[in-house]
Amino acid sequence: MRANDMSHMAEIFLTPLLPYKEFLVTHGEHQAQLMQGGKLGKHYHARYEFPCGTEVSVISGPLFYCSIDAPYEYRIGEGEPVGHQTDEELYILLTKLLSEKVTQEP
Repeated sequence: MRANDMSHMAEIFLTPLLPYKEFLVTHGEHQAQLMQGGKLGKHYHARYEFPCGTEVSVISGPLFYCSIDAPYEYRIGEGEPVGHQTDEELYILLTKLLSEKVTQEP
């Protein structure tokens, strides 16, 4: 895998290998990929619904605030997106949402 190659994200979002997959409502390729014809690379999305009623969208791809070292961007409910999240940061956020209702604070 090249240093900037994010092709492994396909397996993470399509299989899915995301944490807490029992709360996933949707996951797969993002509409951005269809709109730009795949010319800018692959884009993926997942949407969680937690028992507390909180919804979280997670996306990844070159058009979003993502990089090889921090491949996720998330949005809680209708809040502002928070980009450049690592695997660990995403896992911590989702764990907090499972234990309590949190507000979006970068």
